[in-house]
Amino acid sequence: MLVLWATLTLALTGCGEKGDKAIHYAAGLGREAGDVSAGPGQLRVAVQNSFTREAVVICEGPTGHYEITVRPTRERYMIIPAGEYEFTAYTYGREIGGIRLNPIPENLGASKGFYVQIR
Repeated sequence: MLVLWATLTLALTGCGEKGDKAIHYAAGLGREAGDVSAGPGQLRVAVQNSFTREAVVICEGPTGHYEITVRPTRERYMIIPAGEYEFTAYTYGREIGGIRLNPIPENLGASKGFYVQIR
């Protein structure tokens, strides 16, 4: 019973991310009042997954390797240290091409980051 509870807790909180641990993970795009925003020296990476499959977005850069898993037709964001990142994505072991992966730089006041659409 304890193992089931622990598994369910990890699944619901999204703590099963691979790579380096981001500063913060949350549902949504991080644009609403009350959402945690990126501070100085940080970036917000917001992902909108329009696929009907789970997608994983990878941010690879000199400050680390960060991954965020986004369930089908959902939105999620993470806050990571600022830096130059290369974005890739995959679903069920297949890479998602550049046509569907579109990182757009965002500057929402003090909060800087990227908006990634997977279509």
